[in-house]
Amino acid sequence: MSRTKKQINSLFDDKSDTLYYLKDRWEDEKEYEDFEDYIDVIKKIFVDYHFKDIRVNKRFNIKCKSLENDDVEISITKKGIKVWS
Repeated sequence: MSRTKKQINSLFDDKSDTLYYLKDRWEDEKEYEDFEDYIDVIKKIFVDYHFKDIRVNKRFNIKCKSLENDDVEISITKKGIKVWS
């Protein structure tokens, strides 16, 4: 398994519930809350797992770079998590 895949698996083994929670909460509270607060939390999670150049949009599409400098795209949906690297 590549180092990038291990990095992604480690992140989601530990933090998938948190990311799903944030996605669901945003759907419920987007009229009242600032998305920048969500971005800050998501970026911190990804930085803790050594990702860099993290970008997040309101659809919970996340683009970043792995330790190996691979481009990684992640989409968090109600049906699951999709990853492209």
